[in-house]
Amino acid sequence: MSANEDYDKVITKGTEAIENGDYKTAFNLILPYAESGDAEAQFAVALILGWGYSPDSANPSIAERESRSLMWIRKAAVQGHPQATDLLSDSYKNGWYGLAKNSELSECWASAANSTEVARRCDTMK
Repeated sequence: MSANEDYDKVITKGTEAIENGDYKTAFNLILPYAESGDAEAQFAVALILGWGYSPDSANPSIAERESRSLMWIRKAAVQGHPQATDLLSDSYKNGWYGLAKNSELSECWASAANSTEVARRCDTMK
């Protein structure tokens, strides 16, 4: 089995686990890919954490959960992941994830989908 087939199999299993509400399994399957820099996996981890899963079995506050999720959203967005850049754009527009409203950053992230060059520029504007 090739590396791509392994990846596809893991992502499929992770997606099925998410659909079944088994965030622990999904997180454990997908995290290694996220940690290795895969933007799709990073975005999936961000969603799982945002939905309330806590890998350390603690009951994190909303602010802690948002902070953990935002870290992974940003990692995916910097690579030009379209859903992550859109979510960051909306987050700066609406003040989500504990971010201050910032129309300049919102517009920058909105233009960053599929462009690592633009995404990196947005990331330096923090």
